[in-house]
Amino acid sequence: MEIRRKTPALKSLDNALEILDFIGETPKAMTASEIAKGVDASISSVYKTLNTFVEREYLDFDRSTKSYRLNTKILRFANTMRNERSVIQVALPVMLALAEKTRETVHLGIPEGYYGVFIEKVNSPHTVGVQTRIGTRAPFNRGATSKAMMAYLSTERFEDFCAHYLEDGTPGGRAAVEEAIVQRASIRRSGYVVTRGEVNQNVAAVAAPILEYSDRLVGSMAIAGPCDRFSDEKVESYINLIQEACKSISRSLGASV
Repeated sequence: MEIRRKTPALKSLDNALEILDFIGETPKAMTASEIAKGVDASISSVYKTLNTFVEREYLDFDRSTKSYRLNTKILRFANTMRNERSVIQVALPVMLALAEKTRETVHLGIPEGYYGVFIEKVNSPHTVGVQTRIGTRAPFNRGATSKAMMAYLSTERFEDFCAHYLEDGTPGGRAAVEEAIVQRASIRRSGYVVTRGEVNQNVAAVAAPILEYSDRLVGSMAIAGPCDRFSDEKVESYINLIQEACKSISRSLGASV
C-alpha cells in the first residue's frame, strides 16, 4: 500500500526504518547480504545502517554467524506501551469516580526521562477548571504529579536526575539538588504531596504515587483545581481520597501497598 505523506520523507531515515521493518518482520536472523537483497539496497549502505542500529542497541550482531536480529530494546519499548495502556485501563474508572466525588480535575502521569507526563485526564465539571492537556510535562521537582513520582524513583534514577538535570555547577543548581533530596524524603514519609502555583499560577494539586509489583513506580495521580477552591479543609479530605485511590490502582497492578 502506498503511504501518502504531507511532507517529503527524510530519505536516509526512511531507508533505515525500511531495514528495521524488514528485520522485524522476518522470523530468523539474517546476514547483511540477505538484508540488502531483501530491501533492494547496496551492501555498503546497509552495513552503515546496521552498524548504527547495533551501536544504539536496536539490533544484535552474532559474530559467529555474521547475522543480525532485533535487540530486546524493542521489547522494552513494547513493554512500556503495554504498561502505559494497562495503567490507563486500571486507573480510568478510579479517576472518573474521583472526579465525580471531588468535582475537580484528575490527572494521571507517568515518568519519562527527567519529567512527569500527563497521559490521561478527567476534567472538572466546573466552568473554571485546570487548563492542561494530555502530553503536558513538568520536571520531577515541579508540580504535585511530578513530585509524587520523584519521591518514588529508584535511587539510581533520582541521582541521575539530580546530577544531569538539576546540578549545573552553580549555587542555584546545588540548592535545587538539596531541596529535591529533602522533598523526596518528606513525600516518601507522608505518601502524598500538596503544591500551590508551582507549574500553573493559581492552581493547587494533591498527588500520590502509583506503584506496581515489587512496589516499583508506575506513575502518579493528582486532584487539581484553582487555589481558591482548595481550602485547608478540602485539601485534607483530598489527601485521604487520593491516597486511597492510588493504593487501589497500585494493588490492581500488583503492588503490596
